[in-house]
Amino acid sequence: SKICLITKVKDEVNSHVVLVSTGNFNENTAKQYTDLSILTSDPGITEDAISFFQNMAIGKLDGTYHSLLVAPVSLKPTVMDLMDREIAKGKDGYIFAKINAITDEEIIVKLKEASCAGVNVEMIVRGISCILPSVEGKTDRIRIRSVVGRYLEHSRIYIFGKGEEEKMYIASADFMTRNMERRVEIACPINDPEIRKTIHAYADTYLADNTKARLLHSNGRYHKIKSDDDPFCAQDALMDSAVGSNQTIARSPQRPATSAFKTKFKKEKKKKKKEKKEK
Repeated sequence: SKICLITKVKDEVNSHVVLVSTGNFNENTAKQYTDLSILTSDPGITEDAISFFQNMAIGKLDGTYHSLLVAPVSLKPTVMDLMDREIAKGKDGYIFAKINAITDEEIIVKLKEASCAGVNVEMIVRGISCILPSVEGKTDRIRIRSVVGRYLEHSRIYIFGKGEEEKMYIASADFMTRNMERRVEIACPINDPEIRKTIHAYADTYLADNTKARLLHSNGRYHKIKSDDDPFCAQDALMDSAVGSNQTIARSPQRPATSAFKTKFKKEKKKKKKEKKEK
């Protein structure tokens, strides 16, 4: 799980802010991975975060949460229930997932069931996929693409339904049994309409990629997307957007600070050794 709880105490009153991320808080991987994170003071999420850390402190895995989906307890069952909800809608159902891998047998069976019910299933799976799309009579309604580019795709997004009934999450878990059943992972609901729009635009950017994206076919092979449109690379577009809005790419403050600290530490160490010898 990738979650951070910030507590501010003012006039003996506590207020909380939570950061939930799809990737690790690591300055090295942050230079290579693409991830999403949300910073929120939503009471439902902050209360769950407090409960989560209290439970982790005593090694309790089966805590009760109202907003966050937490593996190994509530994440997989809720995902399965939300898929069932879309299956009940038939052709009006919709499932979207951007993940690194899909290997969990129960989820695969559920997605096949969704396809047979007429649900439109769109997936961006960077790595291993143990489900084949476009198999007649089984996965006709499932479309899977992989995007491999300059940066390592690492963000996870789940979307179930459309419009007012839509449920959207960013998560640290792939559709893998080890993530869903044997690790502590978190999926955070996205409730703010503006943030939802941003994530939809983000997902649509990857779905429009015709340069680095490859479509997975029913024979298990990946093929380059044939398109009459101009070449479009999702990662380049997102980078241009980020640079355009900020004018420049921010340099990591960690390396210079770390280097300066190490230099100072070495000088002090040499000084102490010298003083010790003189004594």
